Amino acid sequence: MSDGLDAEDHASLSIATQRSIYVTPHPPVGLKNWGNTCYANAALQCLLSTALASALLDPRCFVVFRRYASNVKLLELQHQNNDPSDPNNDSNKHVIPPGVVRDGSGDATSVSTSSTKRSCKSKLRRKSEACQWLTDELVLLCQQYRAPTTSFFGTIEPVDPGPITRNVTRLSKCLQVGRQEDAHEFLRSLLGTLVMDGQNRKLSALFDGLLESAVTCCTCGHSSLTRDRYMDLSLEIDSPDCKDLLGALRLFTRTETLSKDNLVDCEQCGCRRQVTKGLRLATAPTILVLHL
Repeated sequence: MSDGLDAEDHASLSIATQRSIYVTPHPPVGLKNWGNTCYANAALQCLLSTALASALLDPRCFVVFRRYASNVKLLELQHQNNDPSDPNNDSNKHVIPPGVVRDGSGDATSVSTSSTKRSCKSKLRRKSEACQWLTDELVLLCQQYRAPTTSFFGTIEPVDPGPITRNVTRLSKCLQVGRQEDAHEFLRSLLGTLVMDGQNRKLSALFDGLLESAVTCCTCGHSSLTRDRYMDLSLEIDSPDCKDLLGALRLFTRTETLSKDNLVDCEQCGCRRQVTKGLRLATAPTILVLHL
């Protein structure tokens, strides 16, 4: 039975597998702590243990890892639908471009867009520069993490993530150097910078997923579906029904009934009705980040 991979993909798969499951002869390497950077070190060590490290060190791994993200075509379709430059994007039909205003008659009137274009280009340039800086630093960190140096006494030297952890303000203005921060917030800021908020398709493909929300009227059965991009999921683990990770995911996707004070407007009925609401992972990324 064919697995859907061509010869080139099999070769890439072999490389990716060797790099991903290769067990180093040394225990996990520690990271140097520069003041209150243990929160950042914890997040970085998690990332360094994922497929991201292999993808950064060998770009040929990207195509293979991407094969293992579920419903790839659906995810690509969502990317196209969210692309404002796509002329076939229905969401663009009623969008007024920057620099265009409506006059009293409701017609669109063009105004100078030079300042708007400059502002957009400037933001994109800053994102691109931050992404390139972070990618370069992560590649160097991955290389050191995979092949750490040994001291004179034979002990493994910790790796220095200082170029990243001492420059957290480049990831987000909300993060401050030398201050204890939230590891989840740091990770989200790091991934957001790395994928340029979804504009870096190559890296974004590793972490992007689509979360589908379905609201169904209990009276007429009319359903409303919405899909949103996600890069991590926050799971509740304090419920007595939650025994393990799968149990937490079941609780996250469990269908609930909204009634009484939580009635929802039904488009079909034209009034407020009792509805059921449930979440589903329309696509799962290659690297699923879970916040417990």
